[in-house]
Amino acid sequence: MAKLVLKAYKISHLKFKNTLVNGTKLELGNNYSYNVKYGQNNICEGFLKIEVKDKNGNENFLIELTVQGIFQSDGSMKREELHVATFKELFPYARVFISNLTVTAGMPPINIPPIDMEKQEIYRIDMRPDAED
Repeated sequence: MAKLVLKAYKISHLKFKNTLVNGTKLELGNNYSYNVKYGQNNICEGFLKIEVKDKNGNENFLIELTVQGIFQSDGSMKREELHVATFKELFPYARVFISNLTVTAGMPPINIPPIDMEKQEIYRIDMRPDAED
C-alpha cells in the first residue's frame, strides 16, 4: 500500500451566487481553511473550505465550497505530514470544481492559485489530554 490513499471524496457544501451585471469588474480574493480529523486504523478525514469573493465587498458574487476526503495511511506518517499530504490530494479537486462551475455558469473560468502548503504554518489543537502525535 502507498503511504496515503484517497478512499473517497465529496462536495459537502456549495454556495454559489452570481447576480453580477455584465461588465462588472471584480478583484477576487480567496480564503482557505483545512482541518483533519484523525480516527482509528490509520483513517483520517480532511475538510477543505474555500471561499471566493470580491475583495472590494461586492456581494453579488460568492463561491463557498467544502470538499471532504477520507484517507487511509500506512501509519508511517506524522500528523503534520498527513495534514500536508491530504491537503495536496484534495486541493486539485476543489480547484477544478470551481473552474468547471464558473464555466458551466457562463462565466470565464476562475482558476484559484495553487497553495504551497509546506510553507504554511500548521496550527494543531488537540482537545483530548491523552492525544497522540
